[in-house]
Amino acid sequence: MFSLAIIYALIGAVLGLRFKVMVLVPTIAISVLVIAIGNFGFGTGFGMAVIETVIAVTLVQVGYLCGAAIRLFLASPQSAEVRHAPTAAASRPIA
Repeated sequence: MFSLAIIYALIGAVLGLRFKVMVLVPTIAISVLVIAIGNFGFGTGFGMAVIETVIAVTLVQVGYLCGAAIRLFLASPQSAEVRHAPTAAASRPIA
């Protein structure tokens, strides 16, 4: 179960690096479906399925938050350079 927790956190981090927050809705729905099918196939109890679902949903969201934070901090210096570029060079008349 620990390896699945790491996988869910990494999936969330990758999604946080690439997509907006609405991608979490289908990701969580697919995760719940996969966990339910897996628990039904292995014959584990309902309580274990609930615990795994709570862990998966939480770690996907935490991973997304970490990925979005990384994206924010990596993108800040580039966008700051663009905003603070001198406008005098861009507004010179063409001769």
